[in-house]
Amino acid sequence: MIKIGTTFSGIGAPEQALKNLGISHIVKWACDIDKHAKQTYFANHTCEKWHDDITKINIDELEYVDMYVFGFPCQDLSVAGKQDLNNGRSILVNYSLDIIDKLLPKYIVFENVKGLLNKKFSNFYSMIEQRIEKNYNFYLLKLNSKNFGIPHHRERVFGVGIRKDLNTNIQ
Repeated sequence: MIKIGTTFSGIGAPEQALKNLGISHIVKWACDIDKHAKQTYFANHTCEKWHDDITKINIDELEYVDMYVFGFPCQDLSVAGKQDLNNGRSILVNYSLDIIDKLLPKYIVFENVKGLLNKKFSNFYSMIEQRIEKNYNFYLLKLNSKNFGIPHHRERVFGVGIRKDLNTNIQ
């Protein structure tokens, strides 16, 4: 059984995907600051430990997980948002990167808007990529929901990391 940890967990889309795929898993911990997301999450999923705020997680007390899944606030990166990292919330990704550095899960997955790859944010994206690539083979996927039978044009960026010592390389 795969052990999962998530932050910026929202309503638990990754958990639902694992259920839909029939992948046996247990959520060791999850986190989201939004009380309505939390309510929806617990209506559909369970986890052993819930955290209300990523900035208050003591990573020394987090249980190891095989897979860590996270998003991070996109309002600073989105064309519909502020397009400004100064005083924004996207810098919260650093908490996720700290969790990765500390726990070194086998696999990591993150999702965000395609604006993350905008030239304006190249330094920010490079920082994320460099931190992940220290210990992971890193793959970036650009996906659009309309290409998966969803009648909605919604482009997203997915980062996938496989810990280097696992000697797994996907191309």
